[in-house]
Amino acid sequence: MAKKTCSQLNNIQQKQICEYYIKNISAKRQNISICISKNTATQNRYKNRGPKYPLIKKAINIWVGQVLATGLVLTDKLVKLKGHEFESLLGISEDELKFSNR
Repeated sequence: MAKKTCSQLNNIQQKQICEYYIKNISAKRQNISICISKNTATQNRYKNRGPKYPLIKKAINIWVGQVLATGLVLTDKLVKLKGHEFESLLGISEDELKFSNR
């Protein structure tokens, strides 16, 4: 029996999996297979640190799930605005938190 190996996914691979899952919500994890090319330098970057504020990340993830379930379209700007709203509710100063487009 072949030994299973684990590998870390880069940002583009993670995004492809998320997009596939959104389109195929009933797909099982073991059935998700995607074709991934490794042509650009950015695809080989593995800079995945844990979030500085995991509570905000969790709140945004829940909110995004709720919005997507209603069929509304999300934009980066809207997600950032909601992030700043959570930031304010949790008492985190604006200069402590930076939002990226990732």
